[in-house]
Amino acid sequence: MYSPRQKILWFAFSTRILLIFLQAISNLIIPDHNANVFISPEDPNLRKSNADVIVDKLLGGMKRWDAQYFIHIAQFGYTYENCLAFFPLFPLLVRYFAYGLNSVFGTVLNFHSNLLISATILNIIFFIKSADVLHRLSLRILRSECRAYKSVVLYCVNPASIFFSAPYSESLFAWMSFYTMFKCTESETLRFANIDIMSGLPAGFSMITRSNGSVNLGFIFYATFKNVIERTIPEIIYKYRTLKHKIILPFLLLPLFTTLVSVFLTVTIALLPFLLVQTYNYLKYCVHNDHNLPEFLSNTEYVLPGSAESPGVTVVYHCHIPIYKVITGMLVSSNIIN
Repeated sequence: MYSPRQKILWFAFSTRILLIFLQAISNLIIPDHNANVFISPEDPNLRKSNADVIVDKLLGGMKRWDAQYFIHIAQFGYTYENCLAFFPLFPLLVRYFAYGLNSVFGTVLNFHSNLLISATILNIIFFIKSADVLHRLSLRILRSECRAYKSVVLYCVNPASIFFSAPYSESLFAWMSFYTMFKCTESETLRFANIDIMSGLPAGFSMITRSNGSVNLGFIFYATFKNVIERTIPEIIYKYRTLKHKIILPFLLLPLFTTLVSVFLTVTIALLPFLLVQTYNYLKYCVHNDHNLPEFLSNTEYVLPGSAESPGVTVVYHCHIPIYKVITGMLVSSNIIN
């Protein structure tokens, strides 16, 4: 007899395999159309074997739209400014896992195929982990095994489920987001002033997975506010009413101070990876330097690293666009809308 958790893990895995199978069938029978979107340049020196063709037939259907960016970043790095919209944690994990695959299958598969396989395997793992954490979180919040089970089943079959299997960062982001919420409600971990300081780690990872990861800081602030209202303040009031020596009154406010310190530490842990990424992006695109890209990557209309104008009169990550042009464009757009 399987436990609900085992059923959930198996169901999450089964839905991923089913989606990959449906994607492969669709990729074989439905012709591609020219969507006029970003396509990662192909290395002219990249060899292609029969095994690479098979991998492309089986998994190539998921290498569309934003997946092109993630695979491109994993293979070549941030070669173009428009790639900065896609944060680095997922492409980095895909790249280093592909290195391992390439060391084993490099004789029959090229690195691009290993990247595609790497992204698919990792997203299966990330999705299963996210389903597992969602089940535990739902069980803790809803206090009902039935509701927790149903919530995960609906999560696994949601209409956007294909994006959790394709080379997108959705599965990793969902895992880190659910885990942030779970850690914020944890009661038996490293806590300081009723706050799990380590909740800053998954929140920080989510912030370098997707640009909207900063929203997860809201769960940390909410958990802090909830603890202050439900625990800290009632405790202070109770001690104040039973206090005989008013001289130690300032010490009653010490829990509020420790709460502020713990929030500061947690948010610092969460923000540090994000700030490091932004610093890297700034130095790469807003400071003049030689990009040293191969010709097949540099021969493009996209903005290349180190080609920015002075950061003092430009917009971060779009350093080549003067501010007055941005403001003019906003005014024109506003007039058109009105």
